[in-house]
Amino acid sequence: MLKVFDCYRPQPAVDHFVRRAKDPADEKMKVEFFSEHDGYIAEESGHSLRSTVGLTIMAPGSAR
Repeated sequence: MLKVFDCYRPQPAVDHFVRRAKDPADEKMKVEFFSEHDGYIAEESGHSLRSTVGLTIMAPGSAR
C-alpha cells in the first residue's frame, strides 16, 4: 500500500517549515520529521512547483 504524505505545498508553507526548523526553541515534531536529515530542510521545494510527491510504502493493515 502507498501513502501520500504531501503533494502541492505553497511557498509560504515551505517558508514556515524553514523558520520552524531553524528555531531551537521549537522542538514540536522535530524528532519525527527532522532527525534523519540532521535538521536539514530545503528553502525551495519541488512541491511548490507541483512536481514532487512524498510517498511511503506501508505494510498491509498498518495504521500509520
